[in-house]
Amino acid sequence: PTGSKEKRFFGLPAGVTVDSKGYIYVVDAFSFDIKIFSPEGALLAKVGRRGEGPGEFNFARGIKAYKNWLAVADMENDRVQIFKIDWRELESKDKH
Repeated sequence: PTGSKEKRFFGLPAGVTVDSKGYIYVVDAFSFDIKIFSPEGALLAKVGRRGEGPGEFNFARGIKAYKNWLAVADMENDRVQIFKIDWRELESKDKH
């Protein structure tokens, strides 16, 4: 309805990728973060925020997993950021 104050989980999901262990990564252009899900779909973490520094995004538009690395196309910062995936940390969050 018009004027609704509904809270959305995603701002603008702009890319999704799955790593070799089945973890799912969604880059959200309007939330300025990456949401990480277990292979079963449970939310494990949200990482990143708006900005220009390492681990910060400004309208990220794409994401790709390769082996134990993530590449994020950070559009308005004119760069691609590369991150190493820490599966031990994800597995520890997946158990809770």
